[in-house]
Amino acid sequence: MKKQYHGFLLVDKPAGLISRRALNKALRVYGKKGGIEGILDPFASGLLILGFGMGTRFFSLFHELPKTYSGTILFGSETDTLDHQGKEVFHADLPSNDIELWEKAIAKFQGSIQQIPPAYSNVKVGGVRSRELAFQGTPIEPPARTVFFHDFEITNRLSDRADFIATVSAGTYLRSLARDFARELHSAGHLIALRRLSIGNWATEQAFPVNSEIDFSESLSYFLPIDKMLPYPEIIISPEDAFALLQGKVLTTREEEPMAKLYTLDASGKKFLGLGMAQNSILKSVRLLPEYAEDK
Repeated sequence: MKKQYHGFLLVDKPAGLISRRALNKALRVYGKKGGIEGILDPFASGLLILGFGMGTRFFSLFHELPKTYSGTILFGSETDTLDHQGKEVFHADLPSNDIELWEKAIAKFQGSIQQIPPAYSNVKVGGVRSRELAFQGTPIEPPARTVFFHDFEITNRLSDRADFIATVSAGTYLRSLARDFARELHSAGHLIALRRLSIGNWATEQAFPVNSEIDFSESLSYFLPIDKMLPYPEIIISPEDAFALLQGKVLTTREEEPMAKLYTLDASGKKFLGLGMAQNSILKSVRLLPEYAEDK
């Protein structure tokens, strides 16, 4: 029976590879249960977080982390998919070189803004994914929603394109950024390159580089047990208290941590239990793992 791993693998996905295919290949090494946090469009490259076994229970902790991307916007045309794989739906002149115009446009993408997701996206409209309606020939513009730009800067500019780096909140579409930024410049535009550089403090430099054969056999040295991915302080409790928490009870404590990794000590050493919250002299569980063997 194939060993099931419980934890995470940071992957640097190449452009052209479907995120789900990368996961399917990794499951041949890490077991039958797994998932992806932060799916990338096939044409995009960069950081994916693959979770395996009980690691998938902690995906929600990564979802809200800010994500940093680099990319390139091509000016002069807008496509239906808002990237280079779509059909042109609008043509416009290239942006002017007016410095004030560019500075005002860049300033529009700082802090909280309203953004309309692409018609070709996973946003649901009336219970149906927008991209499914678009593929059926009835594209519908999803409603605008609030996203947050921690930072947005133009790193290089030519007459017909611009390179950028952006750090954004969950739910932000960089394809929409390309459309909207070009419009602020009184032009049209779409995304022709995109690379995710980081998710929170995790970056591509720490990730396993997937090769053209999509071979994960050499990736085990990059594998991270669940607790190694969680950036919280530690609290060690007794086996008796660990059992009580697993029964749904709360404990008294002198610790004060809004979120902490909980451990207990047994004959095999320090054992990770899950996450807990220590506030107002009370320690309670947030997300605990049932007891498991590594190859269970």
